[in-house]
Amino acid sequence: NDGNNQVLPLAFSFCEGEPKEAWLWFLRHLRREVMPNRMGVCIISDRHPSIKAAMRDRYSGFQSPAGHHRYCLEHIKKNFIKYHPNEQLKNLMWLAGSCHQRRKHDRAMEEIKEISETAWKYLDKIPKRRWTMAYDNKKRWGMRTTNISECINSVLKNARSVPITACVQFIFERVNKYFEERRAVAASSFDQGWTEVVLKQLDAWRLHSGGHTVTSYDRSTGIFQVLTHHKLTTQTINLTARTCDCGKWEMYGYPCSHVMAAVQSMNMDWRTYIDNFYTIETLARLWSPRFYPVKHKDYWDYTPRYELLPDPLMIRKRGRPESTRRRSDADITSASLGKKCRLCNQPGHDRRTCPDKDRAGTSR
Repeated sequence: NDGNNQVLPLAFSFCEGEPKEAWLWFLRHLRREVMPNRMGVCIISDRHPSIKAAMRDRYSGFQSPAGHHRYCLEHIKKNFIKYHPNEQLKNLMWLAGSCHQRRKHDRAMEEIKEISETAWKYLDKIPKRRWTMAYDNKKRWGMRTTNISECINSVLKNARSVPITACVQFIFERVNKYFEERRAVAASSFDQGWTEVVLKQLDAWRLHSGGHTVTSYDRSTGIFQVLTHHKLTTQTINLTARTCDCGKWEMYGYPCSHVMAAVQSMNMDWRTYIDNFYTIETLARLWSPRFYPVKHKDYWDYTPRYELLPDPLMIRKRGRPESTRRRSDADITSASLGKKCRLCNQPGHDRRTCPDKDRAGTSR
């Protein structure tokens, strides 16, 4: 996503399935065509064996330090509650994965172990750096889940069943719309300096910072200790190293309430400690690429060198083709879950297969 928490489409591909070879092909092209020189790229996915195998492959282009593989916390949670359907365990598991401080993660894991050692072993087998924010080493930039990609999937799911040329055209036009709209938003926001999302979060943290108590230890190097007003815990801050014990500054790239309190005690502007990623200038540059319409085929200056013949093995058979796609949450909507029979008003079937359709017909 961009600095305004908006989806930034990078690449699309069409594959026959999701084996390791397909993922490896996609990753290699992503590295070569989209980000050839960028190091430390974080890839967040579920724990599908094909994705894990492709990420481990030395030809993927995303082995450390060039890339880092992390797991979606939402997928971890869903797999976890399949085997451990307990509300308290689910909440503790989410806390262990989403908290920023290692002491909070360790405490949550201990509580899980006290309730169910089996559940604790399930989570302990997963490398901590892959699924927890506390042990992530600041690679995720605060992204816990793949929900942002599921958002794109929900937009494109109706386009998957159409011919590939129509699908490509739909994606092309949709991405162009994204860039047009967000380029206009960035152009109209230059006066505010920073993205709207980060300003709202910082404004909320600024209100919290007013109740903190700051103790200076070394102003020349920016060492402070902050006592929070609500939990009475202390956080050590190093302005030179840009670190705070709470972990939020390093994770998100903008100052937390503790850093704000320390900076304000020196009569300095805390905005100077916001990462450049969140500036409107960066946002505008991110959405600056333009797309151009594809001319009608009658205007194409193209002479085919070969005659294309259909593969008889790929000819579609009669009837609706069976989908081989792995379904995700984007495929399940509240509308589909709430469908009921129009005759008996009961879920699970329609009027064509209703067991009471004969009786309903005679009553009319």
